[in-house]
Amino acid sequence: MISEKRKKELIVLWDGEIDIHMDSLNIDELNFLLGRAYDFSNSEMFQLMNGSVEGTEIVKEFSYDFSDRWDINRTTILKVGKILWKFDWHFEGFEEVPEHTWYDNAPKQVFHYNGKYMTSDEIIKYEDSKSSSVEDRRSVFGRRLKKLRKSHKYSFAALAEELLRKYGKSIAISTLSGCENGKNYTTVENVIMFADFYNVSAGYILGDGEDSDVSDKD
Repeated sequence: MISEKRKKELIVLWDGEIDIHMDSLNIDELNFLLGRAYDFSNSEMFQLMNGSVEGTEIVKEFSYDFSDRWDINRTTILKVGKILWKFDWHFEGFEEVPEHTWYDNAPKQVFHYNGKYMTSDEIIKYEDSKSSSVEDRRSVFGRRLKKLRKSHKYSFAALAEELLRKYGKSIAISTLSGCENGKNYTTVENVIMFADFYNVSAGYILGDGEDSDVSDKD
């Protein structure tokens, strides 16, 4: 994990318009700057989007809107450490040695959810379209959190302590209890944290699949 001190150092460099090069960053620092839409040089972005940076891997890639091989639009799903990013980019010239390369938008963090790569907003919209009410979503969310906690034999106090230790995230016991009882909903950030902690997909926690995918071990 990247410390708060290091985050502040990178922000100071960024605000001071001092170039930050990828080879000076670890994976957590690279993900932090990608999440803040830091504008790396085109040559570094091209290496990144081709999976040439250590610790990265191309998960999926597809081209579209071909006019000819000299003018190609492409979308790349890139895994940077444990985080997935979607890049929409374009190049002109031979694919092996592009003459001009640029990306249309800042990379977006995505999640492999329901067989697709979607942003957190897209996941929420998808779940909204499936669920008949907010209460239904809260019920499924709470039931699955409770099932996961019990299967790992955590009390609320032990769970709160582990989340703080592993993620630096302080969550009150009353909040954890409220989520499980269907009284509270939570942020996408917390859903991702719970998914990582319990080693399940964010989709499962939000209602994808069957409850039986994780068994009770009371």
